[in-house]
Amino acid sequence: MKVKLDENLGQAHAELVRAAGYVAARVTEQGLSRAKDPAVWQHVCDTGRFFITLDLDFSDVRRFVPGTHPGSCSSERMAKAEKQSRVCSGVF
Repeated sequence: MKVKLDENLGQAHAELVRAAGYVAARVTEQGLSRAKDPAVWQHVCDTGRFFITLDLDFSDVRRFVPGTHPGSCSSERMAKAEKQSRVCSGVF
């Protein structure tokens, strides 16, 4: 499976996904840093990648109707865990 990681996930996250046997690319590796959500989403759909993000906007099933795209994963739990990790490591 091909996976796209949003810019709010780091290189370490991409390496974990790759180590699990998936083909992973980060938004930042493909020239989409700071791109608006619609542009990122279009690229995800055009390339047929499952999208992983901490951006909760992508969890709106009214905008991103299940079954109409390759898939996505975004959750408040993931976002909170990432924020806590940054606070604990001194990265803001």
